[in-house]
Amino acid sequence: MPPRKPARKKAPRGAFLKSKPVEYRRKVLRDNPGVRPGDLDLFESDAPPPPKAKCEAKPTAAWDRMNKTEQEYAMILKSRKAAGEVAWFAFEPWGLRLADNTRYNPDFVVLMADGTIEVHEVKGFWRDDARVKFKTAANLYPFLIFRAVQKARKKDGGGWIVETLRQGD
Repeated sequence: MPPRKPARKKAPRGAFLKSKPVEYRRKVLRDNPGVRPGDLDLFESDAPPPPKAKCEAKPTAAWDRMNKTEQEYAMILKSRKAAGEVAWFAFEPWGLRLADNTRYNPDFVVLMADGTIEVHEVKGFWRDDARVKFKTAANLYPFLIFRAVQKARKKDGGGWIVETLRQGD
């Protein structure tokens, strides 16, 4: 049996800054004008780190997975939710089985205020395979309302182009 490695000791809180040379501490002070020398001592004590500013927090983990067009549309859905048109929405909450080894993951599932469930697919442009999956899903799941949402070009006036697909389209 090979010899066991000794367990690594956990560094005490603030050891990172203590282990850095004085030049690093000076650089931190120089690059962050709002930090005073006494503020660095907070990180060297056993006190918890200061809370993050609200502007640094990301809205959700899903936000990191969205492209810019989906992020813009999520903001539209948030405003519609604030207005009372939308009761709830989620980004890629589940996938729909279309066939063996074929799934479709809708961009947004939206619960409208009247209780209907809509599937919104947001695209900058449509590829043939994405359009086929979208139409197949609309035919297989007739109890859902499928909406294809595409951002309109700025030269065409901007905004959003919404196409509703129903079973048989």
